[in-house]
Amino acid sequence: MCSRFGYKLFYILLLCIAFTAKGVMSQTTTRIGAHFATAPALTSVAVNDIDFGTWVVNIAGEDTPSIALKAGKSGAPEVPSPNGVSNPGTIIRNTIAPKHAGEVLIHSPITGSLQIKASVLSDFSDPSLSLTNLVYTDSSVSDIPIPQNFDGATFVTINDNTETIWIGGTLKMGLSGKAPNPDTTFNDAVIELSFSY
Repeated sequence: MCSRFGYKLFYILLLCIAFTAKGVMSQTTTRIGAHFATAPALTSVAVNDIDFGTWVVNIAGEDTPSIALKAGKSGAPEVPSPNGVSNPGTIIRNTIAPKHAGEVLIHSPITGSLQIKASVLSDFSDPSLSLTNLVYTDSSVSDIPIPQNFDGATFVTINDNTETIWIGGTLKMGLSGKAPNPDTTFNDAVIELSFSY
C-alpha cells in the first residue's frame, strides 16, 4: 500500500510540476514604435519689388517732395499724388505709372494670424532719395503701417496655406539738398520683411 501510495504521490507531484512549468512559459513579448512629425516651416517668398514708376523730378528751393505708393492688392496701383511741394519751381510728374506694389507669398502649415515687421535694410545709395513708411495689405486690411519690431498688435491674416501680402511705402526726394539725377533707374533699396506666429 505504501508503495502504491508513494507512486500516486509521485505522479501527482509530476503533474503539478508539469502544470506549473506550463504556466510559467505562457507569456509573450512584443514591441511597438513611436512616431512624431513636424509640419513644414513657415516660409516667405518675394514675388515683386515695389515699383514707383517713372517721374519727371525738378526740385526747387528747400522742397523735399514725397510719393506714397499704396499696397494695392493686385495689378497696377493708382498713381500717387506728390506731397511736400511748396515752391512753384518744383515739378514732380508721373510719366510711366507704377506697375505693381511689392508682393510677398507666405506659406504656412496653419491658418490664423502672423505678426509682421519690416525695415529698410539698405536705403537707396543716392543721397537724395529715401524709402520710408512701409505699409501692408492682406485679405482683411489695407495700407497698415508695418512696425520695425514685432509689437504683438500688428498681424497679417492667413486664410489658406499660401497667402499674398502686398507692400507699399513712401519715397522721399530732395534730401541732401539736391534732386535725383534725370534718366536714371534707382533700384538698390532693400526691404527686409519678417513674419512670426
